[in-house]
Formats: sequence, structure tokens, C-alpha cells
Amino acid sequence: RLGFNENLHALRGEGLRSMPPGARTVLSAGCAGSWYFRWIAENYPGIERHIGLEAYSPKPDDLPQGVEWIANTVSDMQAVADASIDLLFSGQNIEHLVEQEIAGFLCEARRVVAPGGWLVLDSPNRAMTQRLGWFQPEHIIELTVDEIRELVELAGFDVVSITGLWQCYDPVRHRLLPLDP
Repeated sequence: RLGFNENLHALRGEGLRSMPPGARTVLSAGCAGSWYFRWIAENYPGIERHIGLEAYSPKPDDLPQGVEWIANTVSDMQAVADASIDLLFSGQNIEHLVEQEIAGFLCEARRVVAPGGWLVLDSPNRAMTQRLGWFQPEHIIELTVDEIRELVELAGFDVVSITGLWQCYDPVRHRLLPLDP
């Protein structure tokens, strides 16, 4: 039986596997060690170039082959060429940013994602976490689905899909579900 974090990570992997195949250049915004790149490769095969953008963790000594590390914030992607990214994945990251960094990140994401490319975000939904009383002290701001949709659209992206990873509400019985995996 998986614990909370393991279950969440497994669900995130399912979400990544559901993405359309074919992205050759991937940017991971807010990556956390060499294990992260192996996890991405296991759940989204075929990546030729993988760029990790991270300001707060040191560059791992054992990065997998084909991975480039850029030590910078996600709101400053100046080292990434315009329209060069097929898939920009920012998992469990945006909730750690202050408002100015969120705006900078989304503007930079719009600049670097190639036409036909994908911006993929996963983050807690404040509408659920507040109702469940779930609190993560490292989170600066958690957004609701409507808030993130509006921000992503204001940045110039078309929102194609919004999918919850963890069922927290029973729509038949109209009640919250426990966070127990």
C-alpha cells in the first residue's frame, strides 16, 4: 500500500504518460535531483534533449545523459531559445512561487514553448485543500482551477485539458473524500 507522497507521485506519472508522444525537447521547470530526470524518462520516453531549470537545489553530480542543467529561476529562462521546447513540465512547482515569479514563469513559458508544444502544470487545487484542511507550509500560494486557467490563458496559452489527479470529492454523494490513499 502506497503512502500519500508515493501515491501522489504515481498519479503524476500516470498524468505524464497520458501526454501525446513525440516531444523531443523537454524542459523541466523546478526539478529536484537526478532521480527526477529518470522518473520523467520512465514516464515519457523518447526525449532527446532534457533541460532542467532549477534555482534552489544544487546541480546533481550524476545527471543522466542528455540532460542539461540551468541554475536559474523559472521566471528567467534567458538561456533557453525562443520556441525551442516541445513539452514544458512544471510539476508541483507553481505553488512555491510568489506572484511576480508566477507571472514571469508563464510569460517565459509562452516564449520558449514551440508552436504545437505543451505546457503541463500540476499543483494542489486550493478549492480542495482548504476544504480538506490540508496545509503545506512550503507553499506560498495555491491556486484554484479557475485561477490557474485564467493565468495560463492570459499568458497566451490555449487550455486543452484540466484533469484532477486525486479524487477528493464524491459528486454522487456530494461529500469530501479522505486523503487516505
